Amino acid sequence: AKGSWETRLAQAKSLESSAARKRIEDAYSAAVRAEYLLLRERFASAVHCWFAQVHQLACGIPKSSLANPEVLASLPDDAALPERAARAKLKLAEDLVGVFRWSVKEDLAIRAFCCQMVFA
Repeated sequence: AKGSWETRLAQAKSLESSAARKRIEDAYSAAVRAEYLLLRERFASAVHCWFAQVHQLACGIPKSSLANPEVLASLPDDAALPERAARAKLKLAEDLVGVFRWSVKEDLAIRAFCCQMVFA
């Protein structure tokens, strides 16, 4: 997809109509923004998935019974957190998902999330 945009943008530079050129550049900017938002949503979902499964382990659910056991495949079997700590970390992950729904500075949101994780 990136190659097709490069071609379209190169062709747009040769257009006489500045309105057509602007329309193509705006469409490119919108496509880039949409892709970024999709990746940001996937990142938040992956963080939430991790901590949801950590919480399930803390509640005594066997790793083999998790919805996505491959997510925690590298985690040692005896690495379960106490249930209360796992629930607190899951709540922070849920809050991060919620924060990303707003127009926020992502780097600050992630830094705050990481700091809160350390002290949760």
